[in-house]
Amino acid sequence: MQHLNTLVEITRHPANAAKPLRGALRYMAWNVARRLIDARFVTELPGGARILYSNRENYATLIYCNGLFDFETMLFLLHYLAADDLFVDVGANIGMYTILASAAARARSLAIEPVPVTFADLAANIRLNNIEDRVEAQNLGVGDRSGMLRFTADKGGMNHILPVHGDGGGIELPVVTIDSLLAGRDCTMMKMDIEGYELAALRGASATLANPSLKALIVEMNGSGLRYGIPDSEVHDLILGFGFRPCLYDPATRALREVSGLLPHGLNALYIRDPAAGPRLATGRRVTVAGRSY
Repeated sequence: MQHLNTLVEITRHPANAAKPLRGALRYMAWNVARRLIDARFVTELPGGARILYSNRENYATLIYCNGLFDFETMLFLLHYLAADDLFVDVGANIGMYTILASAAARARSLAIEPVPVTFADLAANIRLNNIEDRVEAQNLGVGDRSGMLRFTADKGGMNHILPVHGDGGGIELPVVTIDSLLAGRDCTMMKMDIEGYELAALRGASATLANPSLKALIVEMNGSGLRYGIPDSEVHDLILGFGFRPCLYDPATRALREVSGLLPHGLNALYIRDPAAGPRLATGRRVTVAGRSY
């Protein structure tokens, strides 16, 4: 059933919707190959960017089959960011968003990834794209205060901070606040995907959130916060308190549509605080995905 659900998701993805059979065949070939070999792949992304990843990681199928797996928010980033902007990637993982921001959109990035083995893959992708001059990578976690917390280290893209009431295990890693990392700097856009620890991280970013330079937030909303007793609604309400509004983005028309309440479960939530977002998006770069220009 899981394979069937993934196959349906892939064939309906915007990158494959025009040629669903091709997407299905690519998915089946991928699953055969990943069982026979343990390899690393490089996938070409828009704007000349590239991403290196292991076929054993839990996000590998979506990268290989879909490219821009977070289609709407990744294209929003590519349309919105300019070369003089600072993009902050909280929970950068191997660097998909960072690579798009700094290799394709040519913006500056601060990439934050706590797990050492994943951070090494992030650093490899920064080198692969020759963007060391535009990316500052920090091997740290984030929270509402500085200190040490325990993280899982064997779950790939789903590594997370262990709840304090857990059974131990994991590895102990340093954690700081986003405000301390960004002190004296203005950022334009921030993406946050830290497997449910978003509320604590945002509480440690109050000065950053209050800074009018921050125009857009992309925050994972999939119920992961419940492992810490935090519903998505608390994260949503905190963000609204800083003047952001939830929006859906249509990459084909470059239109933002404000919505009320939480976005549909499982989607990355896009929050905007920029009256000039429409004109900026309208004049942003065009990119080609699966043969179609956006």
